[in-house]
Parts: sequence; structure tokens; C-alpha cells
Amino acid sequence: MKKANSKISTFDDETVPKEHFEQLIEEARSLADASRYNEGIKKIEEALEFGDKLEEISERVGKLEENIQVRRKKGMNYEPFEKKLEEVKEKVRKGKVDKALSIVDETIRKIKRRKKEERTDIKKRINETVQDLNEILEIAKKFEMDLGDIRSIISKSLDLSREGRVEKALEVLEKARDKSSRILSEEIHNTISELKEKKDSIFDDKKRKELEKYLEDASKAIKRDRFQKTYELITKCKKITKKSGLKVGNMSLTEIINIKNLSEDIGLECGDIDEMITEAKEEHKRGNTRRAKNKLRKAKEELMRRVPQGIQNVMKEGMNELEEAKKRDEDISKPVSHLKQSNLMIKKKNFVEALEYINKFTNTLEKIKEKDGSPSATVSRVKKKTRHEVKKKETTKPSREVRTRSVSQSHQKERDWTNGKASTPSSKDKEKSVEFDVDEFYEGSTNLLEVKDLSKAYDLFKKLLEKSQVGVCVTREYPEKAKKKYDLEEFLKNQNTKGSSMHSDDEDIDFSMIWLSNVDSKETVQPKDLEKLSLKLESFITRGMGIILFNGFEYLVSNNNFKTVIHLIQSLKDQVAMGGSILLITVSPDAFNKTQLDQLEREVDEVFP
Repeated sequence: MKKANSKISTFDDETVPKEHFEQLIEEARSLADASRYNEGIKKIEEALEFGDKLEEISERVGKLEENIQVRRKKGMNYEPFEKKLEEVKEKVRKGKVDKALSIVDETIRKIKRRKKEERTDIKKRINETVQDLNEILEIAKKFEMDLGDIRSIISKSLDLSREGRVEKALEVLEKARDKSSRILSEEIHNTISELKEKKDSIFDDKKRKELEKYLEDASKAIKRDRFQKTYELITKCKKITKKSGLKVGNMSLTEIINIKNLSEDIGLECGDIDEMITEAKEEHKRGNTRRAKNKLRKAKEELMRRVPQGIQNVMKEGMNELEEAKKRDEDISKPVSHLKQSNLMIKKKNFVEALEYINKFTNTLEKIKEKDGSPSATVSRVKKKTRHEVKKKETTKPSREVRTRSVSQSHQKERDWTNGKASTPSSKDKEKSVEFDVDEFYEGSTNLLEVKDLSKAYDLFKKLLEKSQVGVCVTREYPEKAKKKYDLEEFLKNQNTKGSSMHSDDEDIDFSMIWLSNVDSKETVQPKDLEKLSLKLESFITRGMGIILFNGFEYLVSNNNFKTVIHLIQSLKDQVAMGGSILLITVSPDAFNKTQLDQLEREVDEVFP
């Protein structure tokens, strides 16, 4: 009896029911009290045998419970096994331990079979997820996207799978798939949005409807994560917009219309430009692409001529009101900031933002004037005056020389005013104007100069070099000959003499030339060795802001091929943008066909003239 009672205590913390065991002991005690010792001993032996079986079943039930708990945590199906566990406990309570053991063993075997099946299913899901990721990577590559270390994640997950940690491998892969799928979807949505914006530049009804249908199908496909199908539809859309869209250089029709509308907001008369745009649309609709581009180019050039002067007029007139506000101790920091930003955007030829800032400038002026209890009469006069001046200029358009000088003067006046200086005409305003205005060329830009006469490009190069003090010239001509032909020798001599005569730390101009030639010399780069040319120029760019005059584009194409040289330009453009230099690429427009010239224009920031 003592041994049986001690065995009960071993089950105090067990989950296996022991009611039947306790009942057997109680019956043995009753028989002993009744002096029925033989029967009592049999009950005790039966109890001890049952206790041994309880120990065995306790161990197996604990194992079964662990398996059920694991499945519950992983979100796997555990209910059938939990029901079996309750059935086992009920059998034990009734003393049917052998039956309970049989059910436990069968249930554990079923769990093992289920695990095996699930592992096979997980491996199948791993393979499917890897396939999904490879497809995403392939499509991302087509969109020129870098999805980071996805391939590394795939490799590590497959290692986990081989180690038997298939659940962990699948978890890592699914997270990577969800993340990369989300990033790719966002990029595709952005591309679709950009294509939708270009829709307004297509005036062929049939093409526009076709584009709308493809865009709608692409939007539906991306919602279902059908990336390959989406890519195919977007490719079709791009072909339509490329062939059907109306664009001049890097500026689309939509952008030109936007600039025109913003220009009218500051009082510029753009009726004739509106007519040019309408004519361009009509020509484009009739399929006369070249005529359409010519008309749109005229509209763009006319806008580019009027906008800087119009903005400067608003600035000039608005400054009077700022002076009055300053005398009243008003806070004029905000309008001055808008004024500076507008001026900066003009230099970068970002006319949309330049016009937006000048509108903010006039709005803040009006708010300042409202405090004084009266409307901003100055701004109103500016707008009326601007309209009058534009109408007057329409009959007699000023020459490029006059336009360049007037814009330069306005820039100088605005800079002097913001620095608290008096606005006095510069002596440079009286000099003869060059073909290009240096203010049109900004740091980090790649510019295409479509010129036949290289002397104009060299004149621009010298003016920019005068400011930056660092420059390199790529030339097809023998360097010493080019220096004499384009007055570079005299220019460098004068600049260096000027610098040495000043009592400062100014150094001589850092200038070098790269000769494109098969002649073997120290300063020569062979035309087929584009890698060496790229390394030389990139080495120059990394030294800081400088000017690069890139001649000989046609020569490089004749010795390589157009596509290879375009790749060189693409690489240099990125380096220039990061390094803050200015790249000038000269090309004779007659040297290439329309398709090649259009492609080259698309790869640069600005096209001149």
C-alpha cells in the first residue's frame, strides 16, 4: 500500500488523469480494512501495474502534447490531434490504458506522416517562391532596378533548406518575395503614371485609345502580381508614346504648355505661342512629325526667350515694394527667398519651378501689402506692364545679343539687390555677346552643342573656364594647333598673368587636353580605347567642379559604333551630375540621321542652340 501511495505522488505534476489508479488503491484499502487481505493484495498489484502503464502513457502523452503545441504555434492544423489527446485521457480515466496507449502511438505516427508530407509541401513552396523571386529579378533588371541582395538571400535560404530548416528557409524567402514584389510594384505604378501623363501629348485618337487600353490592362495585371504581362504591356505603351508623343529635346509638349500657362499667370502675353502649339498639334495629328517638331521648337524657343525677361521684370518692379516693406520693418525674408530660388531655377533652365517661385514671390508681396490695408498696386502694374512690353516686342523681336545682355543685367541687378548693393551696369554688358549665354549652363549638367563652327563652342568653353579655373578639352585636332586656332594660348596666358599679378592665393588655370588620335604620345587616347578615355575624364571629374569640352564625337562613332559611344556619354553624364562639373559635347547635326540625333538629345540635360 505504501509503494502504491508513493507512486501516486509521481503523477502530481502530470497531465495524464489518475482517477482509476486512485480508485484501485482505495478499493485495496477497503478490502484490507475488511480483513480480505488476499483480494486487497491483488488490487494493490493491479494498481502498481496500472501505475507502471500510467508512467509509460504519461511520457507518450507529453510527447503528443509537445507536437500539438508546436503545430499550434506555427499555425498548422492541430485540432484532430487535440481530439485524440482528449480521447486518450478519457480511456485512462476509465482504466483502459492499453487502448489509450494504442491511440497515442497511432496519433504520433500520423503526426510524423503529416510532418513528412508537410516538409515535402514546404520544399515545393520553397521552389515556387524561388521561381517567383527569379522572375521578379528578371523583370526588375528590365526596368533597370537594383533589388539589392535578393540573390544572396535565395542562396542562404537554400542552404537552410539543405540543413533541414525548411520552415525557416520558406519564411525568409516569402519575406524577400513580398518586399521585392512591393518595390517592383511601386516602380511599375510610377512608370504607368508617367505614361498616363504622356497621353495628353498624343493627338492621334486611335493611338491614344490604344494606349489607354494597354495602360488599363497593365494596371489590372500589376494588381495580380503578373509582372511579365505588365512589362509586356508597358513596353507596348512606351513604343506608342515614343512614336506618337510630341517632344522637343528633353521637353515634352505637356511641359511646354505648363510653362506657357504659368507664364500667363505673371502677365506674359502668350497668344501667338498658343497658336504655334495648336499648329504643332494639328501637324502631329496629320502625321507630319518633322513639321510638328519645328513648330513646337519655335514655341519653346519663344517661351525660353520671354520667360527669363518676364520674371526679371516682375522681380525688378517687386523690389520697389520690398524696399517700402523693409522701411516699415516688415519681415521680407520669405519673398527674398522666393526671388533667389526663382533666379537659381532660371540658371538651371528649370522654368516651371522658376515661374512657380515668382508666383509665390508676388503672392507674399500681396500679403505683406494687405497688412498695410491696401492691395499690391506694384505687382498689378508689373503684370500690366509685362503684357504691354510683350505686345510691343512682338513686332520687332530683339536680337540674341540684346536678349542675352538684358537677361544678364537683370540677373546682376537682382544679385546686387539681395546683397544690399546698388545696381550698376557691368562693363561686360557693353561687350559683344557670344553665341551662348554662360548663365544657361549650370553645375552638374551635360549639354549638347549642335554647331558646325567649333569656335563658338571654344568661346563658351573659355568663358566658363574663366569662372571655374579648371578644364579639360577632348579634341580631334593636334593640341598645339587647336590652342592657336581657337586662341586658347592667348587666353590662358592672359588669365594666368592676371592671376599672378593679384596679391592673393589664386593659382593658374588648371587646363589639359586629350588628343583623339592613333599617334603614340603621352597626351593621346586612341579612338577605339574608350575605356581609357572614360578613365581619364572620370579622374578629372572627381577632382571637383570643372569644365569639359568634348569634341570628336563623330570621330569616335566612325571608329566604334553609335551605341558604344552613347554608353560612354551615359556614364560621363552620371559622373558629371555627381561631381558638379559641366560637360559640353559638340556635334555637327548633319553628321547623323534623325533617329541617332534624337537618341543623343535624349541622353543629355540640355540641347543648344
